[in-house]
Amino acid sequence: MDSARVVYRPHPGISPEQARDARARAWRFVFQCWQESQMAAKRAPTPNGSNERNQRVQQAKEAAMT
Repeated sequence: MDSARVVYRPHPGISPEQARDARARAWRFVFQCWQESQMAAKRAPTPNGSNERNQRVQQAKEAAMT
């Protein structure tokens, strides 16, 4: 497909500066959501059901048994 799917048409009721600010706010929101999802992924449990804290607890338990 050679045609563009997104077409930008300036809104006649706002200035170019207002349009720029609106785009900046939209991108800030997008990047903030992305960053939050990245942080949540780091805190999420690993596929085997344990996370870093649980691994440390398990290691401490194993060390106490020896």
